[in-house]
Amino acid sequence: MNAIERDQPGGSQLVATVARGSVADAINCVPPVLPVRHHPSRNSVMTFHDNRAILLYVTIVTANRMPVLASAAVTECILAVWKETTDWLVGRYVIMPDHIHFFCAPASYPPSDFHRWMKRWKSLATLAIRRLGAAQAGGAQLAATVARGSVADAINCVPPRNPPLWQRDCWDRQLRTGESYSQKWEYVRNNPVRKGLVVNADDWLYQGELNVLEWHERN
Repeated sequence: MNAIERDQPGGSQLVATVARGSVADAINCVPPVLPVRHHPSRNSVMTFHDNRAILLYVTIVTANRMPVLASAAVTECILAVWKETTDWLVGRYVIMPDHIHFFCAPASYPPSDFHRWMKRWKSLATLAIRRLGAAQAGGAQLAATVARGSVADAINCVPPRNPPLWQRDCWDRQLRTGESYSQKWEYVRNNPVRKGLVVNADDWLYQGELNVLEWHERN
């Protein structure tokens, strides 16, 4: 059993379909988006104070928990999109195979709509990642990639009419103190260790700090 069969519902059917050389059928047999948690955030409740920084801790998950994110090429796509969509600034981040944790802050005050910004960068990231896949060969390469068990490469080979890349909603929480930012980051950066992907947190390649987000709270 390879990775796509083990990690995704319907994986065996997908492998068998691709083996027959039908990319269109392979796309159609990818299972529908399955909810992982029941109540993701749709309308964040944020408090604004002129003397306090606004820092959000955000988690976004791929559709069906597809493990397609943890590669150098996909990480570059996501970072490029974050740099382009500057209504909110991304600070520290960890990109896991099927989800992303990151911290962000508004670029101006009063803040622009957070969920509108999320929707925009997710759309741009989807286009960028699909263009990355479109540069690769079609059905033959897809079948060979799946046979090798590389799910990330396989999904990137699928043409743009494949299912959604992301789950619809995200999970976000406003941090209350600078200490919680540091504490939460220490927990987040060790996520790859807890998942058994690396021994030391510093060894995980798909993490970093795009912007320095400083906590401030003046009297």
